[in-house]
Amino acid sequence: MMLCLCGSKQNENACCKPIVEGSRVANFPEQLMRSRYYSYAVKNVDYLCNTYTSPQKVASLKADISAWCQQTQWLKLVIHDAENISREEFMQRAFNAQSSPLPTVTFSAFFIVDNVYCQISEKSHFTVEDNQWRYESGDVIEQIEIAKLTRNSPCPCESGKKYKRCCMG
Repeated sequence: MMLCLCGSKQNENACCKPIVEGSRVANFPEQLMRSRYYSYAVKNVDYLCNTYTSPQKVASLKADISAWCQQTQWLKLVIHDAENISREEFMQRAFNAQSSPLPTVTFSAFFIVDNVYCQISEKSHFTVEDNQWRYESGDVIEQIEIAKLTRNSPCPCESGKKYKRCCMG
């Protein structure tokens, strides 16, 4: 059994993997957020592009997203707050012309890029298009470099090993 990379503590086959593979849809914004994180971790650029609002607008960014995925090792996702409204509830609210803000998920993601351990915190906004949750936009709250990693640094993945024997590859 492989735990899902999104940090939910569920088996990946019961969590993000079927959403990313298209056999299930995300029912709530947090599920879409987690599945997008999973996609970054497994480098599934097509899924990332297809889950933006108006995916055709993002087509021009595909090479940049792919490059970012290739150079980044994702370690951990922490969800701080999530408005878990269903697609149906959101559509009903929109149908009734109730003006309200888009549902959000606030998270921190931890990653390594160029031997630097980093954290990004963001408040992401989601909407429904074609009866699917889509990533609308994100407000970066904080982006920091936590530590420059050397071969003998403790690995930030919390394995207890040295970086050179773990995530350094």
